Amino acid sequence: MATGRRERNKQRTRDAIVGAARQLFASKGFDRTTVAEISDAADVAERTFFRYFQSKYDLLLQDIVLLVDECERAITARPPDEAPLAAILAGTEAALHSSGVPVLSLPGIEENDEALHARYVNIFLVWEQRLTHLLLARFGHDANLASPEKARADLRLHAGVVARCSVAATRLALRLASQVPAGQPADPETAVALLRSAFSVLAAGCPAP
Repeated sequence: MATGRRERNKQRTRDAIVGAARQLFASKGFDRTTVAEISDAADVAERTFFRYFQSKYDLLLQDIVLLVDECERAITARPPDEAPLAAILAGTEAALHSSGVPVLSLPGIEENDEALHARYVNIFLVWEQRLTHLLLARFGHDANLASPEKARADLRLHAGVVARCSVAATRLALRLASQVPAGQPADPETAVALLRSAFSVLAAGCPAP
């Protein structure tokens, strides 16, 4: 019970920091908002902020991190014999309906902000790796026992290609879905429609339009 209470308190603190930051980002702009202001608005000490987030950049990208985590859970729950692209698409759709479309831009953020871009790219690079391992687990029963080393290499290549193509398609769908007027949330249904279109291109073998 004590552990459960601590976890709930930690989640409330995290939610308070995220909520305060979003309000400040929207009203003051990202660049003009300081960690001290976020901490004060969330009624926590600055050192508490840094126990949860390394910087305000990491806080801004929290929506994407949570979406990736939800994608992993949803894809893992898909039937093991489901085709890889179909499982990834269905799992990602479920995650978007559950978590919503992540915020990819806010007032005060420059398009060429290198620190933000590097963190954004890294999230999806890590997702490629996680998705590759998830697919390898799903492919395990297809290994060629007569040549296990070759089978493992082939499976790694197969899983890596599927994972990277899927993540690229997802990134593009999210980017297009988030292109809405400032202050308006992106529509999950629009994101899902774009995601399905992107995956249909992959499933068709990327033919000429």
